[in-house]
Amino acid sequence: MYSRLVRRFMTAAVLLPLGCSTPAETTDEAPTNTSEQTTGGTRGDAQTGSTSGVAGTTHSETSGRDSHGADGSTGMTETPEDGLYTDAIDTIIVEVDYESGAQPETGNRVGFGAVWDVFETNAEALFSENPKTLVVDREPGDQQDIGALDAESFTASDLRALADEHRDAVPTEGTRTYYVLWVDGTYADDSGPRPSVLGVSVGDNVIGMFKPTLRNGGGLFVDLLEQAVLVHEFGHASGLVNAGVPLQSDHQDEENGRHCTNEDCVMYWALDGVESALDQVLASVVAPDTVLWGELCLDDVRAAAQ
Repeated sequence: MYSRLVRRFMTAAVLLPLGCSTPAETTDEAPTNTSEQTTGGTRGDAQTGSTSGVAGTTHSETSGRDSHGADGSTGMTETPEDGLYTDAIDTIIVEVDYESGAQPETGNRVGFGAVWDVFETNAEALFSENPKTLVVDREPGDQQDIGALDAESFTASDLRALADEHRDAVPTEGTRTYYVLWVDGTYADDSGPRPSVLGVSVGDNVIGMFKPTLRNGGGLFVDLLEQAVLVHEFGHASGLVNAGVPLQSDHQDEENGRHCTNEDCVMYWALDGVESALDQVLASVVAPDTVLWGELCLDDVRAAAQ
């Protein structure tokens, strides 16, 4: 079992997001959430929902926590209704694995700081009403290499099966767990390969990240792109937007699935095109402590915390 970095949330206030949000396109699909830019052949059955792409982040009509099922060996459906935002949950574990050759970007960016602070800052902000202990596999020694996988693309079902096989962290009464897997391949759904998908939330708090697409789309800024996409998919897995956490205002972009209408929120569906998506990331992720959530999404989770 790899060591875990434990950090106590100490957020005193929620900062307003700066700039624009993570790339996000929206498509209508089955129980999954994804972040987009795809490639390769398919593997297994296709079930998806929310995608984030270099050209944007995609999410299905049925994407989000309300459509996710716990159909794997983990045996638990973790939803905001289970008290995720209340003081009933005191620990959040984010387990990170990767396929050989697809390790997440880590470390410091010159003139910026530790890139994984982006994710932790935003997890902190999401749970600021009832601070949690955050356990994140953010260092190379914490992240597990699961070996090479015999596939060029992965469906939602494939990702859930891999989570069933490799997931270590087990949710308990006071703990919620997320499993994030970086793969050396692309995403596929029942219509075939999706070369623009960057990441996907597939239910049971499982998130897939597609390294070739992220690398191609992010270039020299792949580390920042990965962090923004991870924050976006973490939001979907945690019930945003109207995916388990009730709306406090009319800010769901229903035409684009479970996304926010606020262009300055990380849950916005974003613009088409690789360049515009990366431009949005570079505009919004200006420092490791930048909060990317918009106030309307934060209003939803604040209400859920009561």
